[in-house]
Amino acid sequence: MKRDAVFYSSRIMAFSAGFVDTSTFTVADGLFSAHIIGNFMVLPINYPIILSSVTL
Repeated sequence: MKRDAVFYSSRIMAFSAGFVDTSTFTVADGLFSAHIIGNFMVLPINYPIILSSVTL
């Protein structure tokens, strides 16, 4: 039962993400929002790693 829920919810989320990406790309004159949002999410995740590797 749980396996089916994970399968269907992942399909719904993938469809929703694809729909939003396609809609914003079409409406926003070629702006692909997934790249922007992805970069905003990667920066805070890697920020402590970046700070620890910088020597002052």
